[in-house]
Amino acid sequence: MLNLRANPNATWKWYGENDPYYGVLAHPKFRMDETRAEFFATGEEYVASLLRTIRQRFDAVPAFDRVLDFGCGVGRVLIPLARISSSVIGVDISPGMLREAQKNSTEARLKNVTLVSSVADATGPFDFVHSSLVLQHMPVRHGLRTILQLCQKLSARGIMLIQFPLAHRKSFIRTVSYWLRCHILGINPLVNPLFNVLRGRPARLPMMQMNVYPVNEVLTLVEPYCKFILLEAPREGEHLSVILIAQRR
Repeated sequence: MLNLRANPNATWKWYGENDPYYGVLAHPKFRMDETRAEFFATGEEYVASLLRTIRQRFDAVPAFDRVLDFGCGVGRVLIPLARISSSVIGVDISPGMLREAQKNSTEARLKNVTLVSSVADATGPFDFVHSSLVLQHMPVRHGLRTILQLCQKLSARGIMLIQFPLAHRKSFIRTVSYWLRCHILGINPLVNPLFNVLRGRPARLPMMQMNVYPVNEVLTLVEPYCKFILLEAPREGEHLSVILIAQRR
């Protein structure tokens, strides 16, 4: 059984090797080969939407010559970003995810994609830095350090777009249960299979961390590097997230 406790690195390596598409978009239909076109269409639609948002919010949008996609997974967003840029680097801690992203990029006949396993390996600067549906799965302190690294990778007047949850609607009991599963050795492997079965999932699925971020700390990290705006995103399930769009000073 994976995880003596909730271990996000081990979790994402497991999903990369065993269930990569579900790991990116947690819907059972995306486990099937027949839904690959639909899966990647969601990435195309997402990138078109974020470009419209950026153009609406900034008077002069720089060309996205060099792009960084943090938490690129199998390439759902990486591939449409590669089509609008000269060079895109995808970062993911999971070797399985990176292999799948490489395969999908090759099948899309893209030759401007580079894949690495850490932000430190992504040689900047970048005109556009992106991360969505990723930071929530990271321990908050690690996520905050990563946000700072992403800011430091921006080129002059480069734009960063990151998404992170700032609140949830879990009951007190579920909040306490979640904390215990993440932090107390031995609890998660005992209760995770039961939680999965009760929610109609395969018993062996590792727990995905779903963390909320202190928005003031995020803004304090970003402000020395960037001017920014906050866009409130629609509530998805139990979490209220925001999209932070920032431009390097």
